[in-house]
Parts: sequence; structure tokens; C-alpha cells
Amino acid sequence: MRNRLFPARKLPADGEVDLRTPISAFGRYDLLEKLGDSKDAELFVARSDGFEGLFRLAALRRLKASRCSDVMLVSRFIEEARLAVRVEGPGTVSVDDFGRVGGVYFIAFELIDGISLAELLRSLAERRQRLDPRAAAFIARAVARALDAAHRTRGADGELIGIAHGNLCPKNVLVTRDGRIKVKGFAAPSLFRHQGGPLASGLAGLACMAPELLGADAQQGDVEPSPRTDLWSLGALLHELLTGRPLFAGATPAEIAAAVCSVPILPPSARAPGIAAALDVAVDEALVRAPTERACDARVWARGLEEPLAGFGEDELRA
Repeated sequence: MRNRLFPARKLPADGEVDLRTPISAFGRYDLLEKLGDSKDAELFVARSDGFEGLFRLAALRRLKASRCSDVMLVSRFIEEARLAVRVEGPGTVSVDDFGRVGGVYFIAFELIDGISLAELLRSLAERRQRLDPRAAAFIARAVARALDAAHRTRGADGELIGIAHGNLCPKNVLVTRDGRIKVKGFAAPSLFRHQGGPLASGLAGLACMAPELLGADAQQGDVEPSPRTDLWSLGALLHELLTGRPLFAGATPAEIAAAVCSVPILPPSARAPGIAAALDVAVDEALVRAPTERACDARVWARGLEEPLAGFGEDELRA
């Protein structure tokens, strides 16, 4: 299934050099392919100029020149780069470089040869297939471990920084071609407090855009994402991986927000028979509507996924 769901390889194999003619040069990078474009930034496949014939590919995101005069935007961009370095680990997308070329700021990330869970779920839906429950549990466990490492990140003073994800959804979880799981898009509290920040104006803003990610937390007084909101998001993600459908349905964010607060949450096995009881329990523990009654330790929660994965080695689960 993996070979059918993944697109044809576009990146060179290990040990090969991408010799494509660049679109343009940017500092010591050659920009080979544009991957994305937004109001504020552009994303490229970039090739470093190398040393002694050694080259490296990266995913380079740069602010648009017209936006680099926005002091608040630049400040957030710099803070995002600093934060990404702090949360680096096997389950996150690492930062290769950060800097400025001709007044334009950029971040060069590890280039992932793979697809997002959003793409994976879409491909499965087109084929009228569902993800193997063991694969869903394996992905959720890997995401939980990445979340836990970020939640436990401390600053130079030894105190917890207070990192949360706040936007944990299928497009921000990547599956590499060899079956590794990578989470991108972590944020620190200061990023949420900025008006007009990357997640609108904090938790309430995100709840308006994608209420299924944060549950009823915004309506119950929480003002910014936290480990508890991340755990809700992880439960919603696992539910979707197991069933192939979003947790809540609605034509507008307002309709989804109403469903988040009132529609009964059925266990995954009610939508997709054959799912192990342990997975139903794990989802139920994460999708507790009252934030104060919900667990906040992703590492402890992930232990509930061990039973469905028992007897399988890491390489088997990746495959």
C-alpha cells in the first residue's frame, strides 16, 4: 500500500545530487522548485552551494520582500526559528539554517521525502480504503512522543518554556517514505499572544477557524493552547486515522464549533468495526470535553497504545 499511496519519487536517492537547473539563486542556495506560496512567505526546495562537491537539499521558507518591513511579522518569524531549534528531536522537522539575504529572512528546514497525513487520508479515501489500525496507533504514538518532548522543553533558566502545538492536524504531521513520523508547526505562548499571529489571535481565533482541533477549551475560558488542548487534538487525529472521517461534520466553522460542544462522540469502532477496544479507550481518554478533567501528559497517554502494537517491531510498524 505504501508504494501506491506515495507519489513517484521526485528527490534524488541517497548519495545522488539534484542537478536540476535552479529557478533562481538566493544567497548560498539555489532554489530548485516552489512548493508553496502564501501572503507572507514562499516555500522552496533549495540546494546549498556545497563544499568540495558536497550538496544538501532543504525546504527553504523565506518571507516575501514586501513583508519584511512588518516588524511584528519579522519578530514572529525569528522567534519561530529559535523555537524550532529548541524542540528538535527525532519526531520533529529539524532546522538546518536561519538567516537573512539582502534584507529577506529565511529558515531552511530538513526536507522531508514523504507526504502529510492529509494527503495520505485523501489518497485512502479516493481508494475507499482505511488505514490499518496498527498503523494509526503507531502514528499516534509517534506524534504523542514528539508532543511530550516539546511540552517538556526548558529554557536556559531551567524553567519550562510552555511550548504547545495548537494546530495539530493532518497537514502538520508528515510520513516519510521509510515510515518515520515528523511533526511540524510548534509554537510558544508568546506567538499566540501576538495579535494577528500565525494562529490568528490566539486560541479563540483558531477555534473560529478550526474548532475541531481544540474542542470546547476556548469556550471554557482557556486563552492559549496547552498540553491539554494538544491532547484533545491528538485524540481527534487518531479518531480520524481510524475511521477515515473527521471527528465532527459541519458546513461552516460555526456548525463544527456547535458540534464540538454538543454532539455525542462515538468511539471509533462504532464507525469502523474491527478496531481494538484499547484504541477506543485511548481516543475516549483524549476527547474529554472539560479541559480540567483531561489528562495533559502525552507520554502517559501514549502507553494506552502499546497493547495494539505489542508483538510488532519498529521496522514492521514503519512498513
